[in-house]
Amino acid sequence: MMGPVMDSFLNHYMFPFAFPSLVRGQNSWDIFTLDFRNTQSPYIGDGWIDFFINGELLYGGEGCEIDADNLQFSEGNKNTMSQLVVSESAATCIANQAAKSHLGQIALNQKTVSDLWAIPGMNFSSTSLKNHLPIFEKKLGPNKPLTGMMNFKDVKVMFGKFDTDVIIEYTVCFSLRVDAANAPELIYDELKMVTSAKVRADDDIVYITLLKNKLFIDNQYGQSTEPMRNGMKLTANEYREFISSFGFF
Repeated sequence: MMGPVMDSFLNHYMFPFAFPSLVRGQNSWDIFTLDFRNTQSPYIGDGWIDFFINGELLYGGEGCEIDADNLQFSEGNKNTMSQLVVSESAATCIANQAAKSHLGQIALNQKTVSDLWAIPGMNFSSTSLKNHLPIFEKKLGPNKPLTGMMNFKDVKVMFGKFDTDVIIEYTVCFSLRVDAANAPELIYDELKMVTSAKVRADDDIVYITLLKNKLFIDNQYGQSTEPMRNGMKLTANEYREFISSFGFF
């Protein structure tokens, strides 16, 4: 009887929790559920106990197709308090679950951009983007305030590949419009990106060094000649200019 009673007491091994956005300036948050299971009986030693738990992150009651990766733990010693091992497929699942949630919706406007860079009164306009994305001032004119949304999908996480600690491939989706009532959409597009980083830990602090953050252009099919929704009526040449600027940006 203790098995069913404990299962119910532990909420059927489901642990719901709220998590806030990690992006400064975004006030979003969402609820996730950790679905965890004991994979074997605990190992009890003199003054300590080892639990072997396998967990999955659920969002909206849905999980992922996680591969049965071969996970290895470091050899235990008296200085090791606990270990968390995350496989590539589990990390990919976590990233995609976060991307589907409210945490993956990034609002872009003057306030959020100012808060992100901690620069009070920073503009987010056609002119403030001129040095990085000149096409907006060219098409809209100077000092047009902008607003928009950005989110991510199709995330793939890789560890220890190509002499790099972490590689993340993903699609960034974004839309922009003039920040005014009933303003039409200027552009909506989805661009494939790849980001790589070196990761090290020192004195309980994790340091991440960004190595590469760039557009992923399909060599077989090349880049599209226009955005998915083209409210600014960009020509093929203007769109190529935008993509080139976006890549450098």
